[in-house]
Amino acid sequence: MFVVFEGEHLVRFEGKTSDVHRANFHLDFVSERYGLDRNRVFSWHAGIHPGNIYHENARINPMVWCSSCFGNPRLSHFHTCGNEPPSEISWNVLDPTTCVDGVEIWTEGKFNPHTVSGATMILDRSPDIKKLMDHSGREIGLDL
Repeated sequence: MFVVFEGEHLVRFEGKTSDVHRANFHLDFVSERYGLDRNRVFSWHAGIHPGNIYHENARINPMVWCSSCFGNPRLSHFHTCGNEPPSEISWNVLDPTTCVDGVEIWTEGKFNPHTVSGATMILDRSPDIKKLMDHSGREIGLDL
């Protein structure tokens, strides 16, 4: 499924009809129940800690998983449905391809430092971090 944003607002979902319907239904339900801005995306962040891995299946202890694994570059995390942090609905997107103003910053969960001004310079000054970014941990408890 694709999510289209303009600025801080969700414009639409695109994809399989049943997935689009479920996403819209959930946003409608939560926003109406709590009187929230349904389409507001308060903030989002992609994981930037390539050493952040999770060895067990996320279903064994989802509370530990959700509070520890969101830092892995394979996950992007969106705070949606509301104007106050952290908002009411959280989307975790696995292996996202993220484009900002037409520039592909992440490709299938892998950060593209050459697309961000100054990022390669920082990594070149930190060879251990660069090596870790080049070979980030892929194990995050969802592929078991």
